[in-house]
Amino acid sequence: MTQKLISNEKSVCDLLQTIEPKGIADESMRQTVEVLLNLIEQLQLKVKGLESENQHLRDENNLFSTDSGYEQLDERKRLTRLKISELLYVLEHPELPLHNNPAELAARTMVQRRNISYATQTLEGTQARDTFMSLVATTRKLGISFFEYVRDRISQVGNIPFLGTIIREKSALNPLSWSWMPE
Repeated sequence: MTQKLISNEKSVCDLLQTIEPKGIADESMRQTVEVLLNLIEQLQLKVKGLESENQHLRDENNLFSTDSGYEQLDERKRLTRLKISELLYVLEHPELPLHNNPAELAARTMVQRRNISYATQTLEGTQARDTFMSLVATTRKLGISFFEYVRDRISQVGNIPFLGTIIREKSALNPLSWSWMPE
């Protein structure tokens, strides 16, 4: 039951991790919390079927607008309700990841690199470092060896297509949803 509804939504995750129905002395309050946690779990299952349940899930935001009488739970529901439009954004763009781990890993890589070398001495050095870090991340995501790519560019052999070409080819194989199409 403590699975995450949407990984990048902190208040729901906190809610599921911090509220333990067994620890509530009042029987009616415990039942209320258990019912709410079951509703959240059902909502999670519906989120997995995004395309077929789109409108139905939009109507379910009232789950977070009813008072339970349990102060800690109501506060978590209030915080979630404030972010409901952000949470439901994945319904319009189902291709978006439900978490930001890759972005956080990329930022962590930059911080580690900066800590190792302290800093660059010039603006050009900063731009060069950022360019190479971007190339490393892009080639990794595309499954291309960074060193082979750099060797191909320096030697001007042309065995490896430009990254933009590879990205366009891969995106044609896995198109984005209708919401990204030009009008």
